[in-house]
Amino acid sequence: MESLYGLQKTLALEERPIPLLYETPGELSGELGRPVMGGAESVTIGPNEHQTILFAGDTLLNGYFRYQMSGGAGAELTFTYFEKFTKKAETLPRDDSENVETGRAEVFRRDDFENVETGRAEVFRRDDFENGEIGDNGQKDRIIADGSDLTYEPFWYRTMRFLQVEIQTREEELVFYRPRYLATGYPLHPESYIRSGASWVEQVYTMCVRTLQACMTDAYMDCPFWEQMQYPMDTRLQALFTYACSRDTALARKALLDFHDSMLPMGLIQGHAPSNPKQVISTFSLHYIFMLLEYYKRTGDAALLRQYRSDVDAILEYYDRHVGGQGLVENLGYWDFVDWQENWKGSQGRPGAAAAGPSTIINLMYGKALLDGAEICGITGRPGMAKEYRKRQKQIADRIQALCWDKDRNMYREGPSYPEFTQHAQSWAVLCRLAEGREAAGLLRRTFEEPDVLQCGFSTCFELFRACETAGCYELTRSRMEWWIHLLDEHCVTCPETPVDSRSECHGWSALPMYELLNVIAGIRRETGNPKAVTVRPHMGNLPDLEGAAATEYGSIEFRYSRLDGCTRYEISLPEGMTGTWLGADGELTELKAGKNIFYEKNGSQNID
Repeated sequence: MESLYGLQKTLALEERPIPLLYETPGELSGELGRPVMGGAESVTIGPNEHQTILFAGDTLLNGYFRYQMSGGAGAELTFTYFEKFTKKAETLPRDDSENVETGRAEVFRRDDFENVETGRAEVFRRDDFENGEIGDNGQKDRIIADGSDLTYEPFWYRTMRFLQVEIQTREEELVFYRPRYLATGYPLHPESYIRSGASWVEQVYTMCVRTLQACMTDAYMDCPFWEQMQYPMDTRLQALFTYACSRDTALARKALLDFHDSMLPMGLIQGHAPSNPKQVISTFSLHYIFMLLEYYKRTGDAALLRQYRSDVDAILEYYDRHVGGQGLVENLGYWDFVDWQENWKGSQGRPGAAAAGPSTIINLMYGKALLDGAEICGITGRPGMAKEYRKRQKQIADRIQALCWDKDRNMYREGPSYPEFTQHAQSWAVLCRLAEGREAAGLLRRTFEEPDVLQCGFSTCFELFRACETAGCYELTRSRMEWWIHLLDEHCVTCPETPVDSRSECHGWSALPMYELLNVIAGIRRETGNPKAVTVRPHMGNLPDLEGAAATEYGSIEFRYSRLDGCTRYEISLPEGMTGTWLGADGELTELKAGKNIFYEKNGSQNID
C-alpha cells in the first residue's frame, strides 16, 4: 500500500549494471635480499626473535591478503604494503636540505625537460631496495598473535607491488606460512594490442593497460593505493582508455550514472562519486560534460544524452552566473583544480590567476564545454539551445582574445593582467578554435621551446596532445612521450601520478599512451556516434613499423604498417559489418571496405591497392 502514496524504500534492489569483480587466487613467492622463506611453505621464528621478510610481486596488484600462523602467543606482526622504494635521504647531496627535510627528493625536476628528453637524468629505480626505503609510502596492518592456529585477512583489499612482513616474537616460537591472496578487480578484457620494432611501444602500452586495470573495481578509481575515488576528470580519461583497449562501455556508463546522481542543488556535480563526505571540484563538472559527449561518440547512445541533458544545462548555467565584469568566468568557489603544477602547489593545483580574477585556462575549458554542450543539444533535438551555447562560447573566446592575448609573447596570458604562460592555456585555445592552422602550430611550438612556459603534467597532456593533433604538429608530442619511455628505465610497472615527484605510483589518468598509440599513432578511431564506422589516420612519426588490433563489437580491426625504400605500406582489415574511411596524409578521403585494404604513401602521394 505504501507505493500508492509515492513512498519509496530506503534501500531498493536494482539489477547490477556491471559484471561481478573477479577473484583470482595467488601467492607471494619472490623475495628481495637474502631469502627467508625461499621455496618453503612456512618459516619458524624462534622465541624473542625479530624477522623481516621482503616480498616482491610480479606487478602491482589489488588483493585480499590472507596470512596464516601458528603459535607465537603475543608475537607482533606488521604487514607494510607499498608501491615503490624511494631514495634514502642520507644518499642525497649534503646541501640539498630542502629535499632532505621534505623527503621528496627525486631524480629530476618537473621542468628539467632537457634531461628527460635526452635520457641523461640520473635514474633511481622503483625496485632498488638496496639503496631505497619505504619512507611514507607504506600502509600497515598490525596484529598480535594469540598462540592459536590463526588466519588473518583484512576486510578491504590491499594494493601492493612490495610487501614487508615484520615479526617480533615473545616467549613462544611462531610458524608463519607463505602469504596468499585473492587478486580482485573489474573484469576488463583488453583485447586490443600493438607492437613495433621500436620495443618501447609494446612495453609502454602494456604498462598503461596494467595501470588502467589496477584502477578499476566497482568504479573507476584515481588510484588503488591512496584515495580509491572516482573523480570526473580522471574517469573521463580512463573511459577513453577503456574504449581504446576493449569493447567494454559498462563501467563508463555506470560512472556517468554515479555523477548524474551526485548533482547538487547549485548546479555542479560532486568532485568524486559515489562517496561521503561531499566535495565539490568546480572544474570537474566540465569534464563530466566532455565525458558525456565522448560516451555518445563511442556508443551512439543518444537516449543517455537526453536523460542527462539537464545536467549539462545546470553546469553551464552555474558557470554563466559567475561571469564577472570583464565578461569572463571568475570566483567559481569550491576547488577549481587544473593540474598538479609546481608553481601551483600552494593552491593545490589551482591556477594562480584564479585567485586574482579570471583564469584563461578555466574560461577556455568552459568555452569547450559550451561547444560540447551545443553538440549534445544538436544531437538530442534542441537546435535553439545549441545556438545559444555557441553564442556564449564566442563571447568568451572574444573576451579572451581581447584581454589575454600577449602581443610581445605571441601567447595567451593566464589571465587579463596575470603574467604567467602555460601549455594548458595555449592547448585549450587551439581546441576552442582561437588559433588554427599554421598559427596554432606556431603557438604550440613556442610552448615547447620557451623555458618559462608551465608544462602540462600527465593529467593534462591529453588536451596538449589533442591540440597538437588538431594543429597538424603532432610530432611535438614525441618529446612528451619520452616521459613514459623514461619510466621503463626506472623499472616502473604502472604509470605514476606525475612525471616526477609522484606520490601515487599507479594513477589512471596517466595511462594516456595507450590512447595515443592505438587511436592516433595507429590512427584507429571510432568517435563518430556510429559504432560500426571507423576512421583511420595514422601518425607513425619515426616508428619503423607498427602492427596490432583494435577490439570492436564486430571483431578486431587489424592493422600492419611497414616502411621500405621511402615508402610506407598501410594494411587495414575491417571485420564484416563495419565501414570506414581512410584519411591520407594529403587529406584525401577513401572508403574502407570489410576485409583487407592496402594503401601506399610516398613523398606525400597516395596509392590504393
